[in-house]
Amino acid sequence: MRLRVRHRLHWEFDEPASMTIQALRLTPRDEAGLTLCHWRVTGDRGGAMPGFEDGYGNTTLLLTRNLPHRGLSVTVDGEVEFRPESGPSGLEETLPPEVFKRETALTTLDDAIRALAAGSPAPSALAATLRGMVEVDPLAAETAAEVLAGRKGSAAGLLHLFLAAMRAGGTPARMVSGYLWDGTNGQDAAAPHLWAECWDGEAWVPVEVLRDTAPQAHIRLAIGLDESEAGSVRGIRRGPGAGHFAHSVRVDRA
Repeated sequence: MRLRVRHRLHWEFDEPASMTIQALRLTPRDEAGLTLCHWRVTGDRGGAMPGFEDGYGNTTLLLTRNLPHRGLSVTVDGEVEFRPESGPSGLEETLPPEVFKRETALTTLDDAIRALAAGSPAPSALAATLRGMVEVDPLAAETAAEVLAGRKGSAAGLLHLFLAAMRAGGTPARMVSGYLWDGTNGQDAAAPHLWAECWDGEAWVPVEVLRDTAPQAHIRLAIGLDESEAGSVRGIRRGPGAGHFAHSVRVDRA
């Protein structure tokens, strides 16, 4: 089946910014079960954005403004061919699975996380436990230890706790950002989706940590050890006042 993605990102600043740089991980790759038909990421001034491929194979585009500005916009418009009958999906991997056992500042272990990982629970069982244990709040903690201690965390924070616990139990695990399709057209989402992948000894298996059901399709944008490496957007701004950022995402069957 063919899926169409429309994704708009918009930044507004209370006061003019003198410089903004946004790193955009908004381009999927061909993989088993998914082929890009066409894909375009466009800034509000048009034209091509410079980019590079990082060590994980993620495509990163750079949106830069170095003249006074009070906002930025980016639009993603693309179509992919998704083939669920093709079996487990898989990227062309650039690194061995063992890389994804590493701790990061956002997934650092403590005794409480080690206790949570005791007995090496199955990924789906651990995800269900965490959904029942942690309240998701977009303004809450993001580090694994803080999320477990306070029983509250952002969506990324809940993923960080899951990743830390899986790695503590000896399983390579990584964060994924991207889009999902639930089987119904016309539904808008407030942001791209986050999920995890765990290595089962032969392949990377997707694990829904934020939801109790799997979607009909995942479209991967980026992978990494944590949200700082796998998040779809990461940037810096120079200027006074507050900034405001919003996504609008729609995935439909074409």
